[in-house]
Amino acid sequence: MLRAAHLNLPLTRTMMLEGGSAELGGLHIGDKRAICNLIVMMDQQYAYVTGAASGCGLAISTFLVEKGIKVFLTDFDEKNLRVAAERLRSPFAVVNVADWESQVKGFTQAVSQFGRIDYVYPIAGIGENSWIPPLS
Repeated sequence: MLRAAHLNLPLTRTMMLEGGSAELGGLHIGDKRAICNLIVMMDQQYAYVTGAASGCGLAISTFLVEKGIKVFLTDFDEKNLRVAAERLRSPFAVVNVADWESQVKGFTQAVSQFGRIDYVYPIAGIGENSWIPPLS
């Protein structure tokens, strides 16, 4: 059964009443458009992306936004993260995935912003900058 997530009420086929008004779980809504907007909001999905300032993380974030998914962007590169967030009109947090507390803080901020997270894209990686000798 579909639910109005922010109201935590079941949606039924009897929501629409005569005269263009509607009732949802005892809440009266005077315009059919309000119900349409509510249904659209229920279908809204939310994603959390690490490494979203550039590369694959930015590409995935851009794709998700184009598909109508609200995306919370994270990266440790604050300058490029701000540029990406402005371009995608998405909320963001500076997060270092090598630091657990930073990860918890960023994810908590995303859940506070959206109310829930439907998808997580852990794109940022932790690697060592080691020199690889040439093969010859």
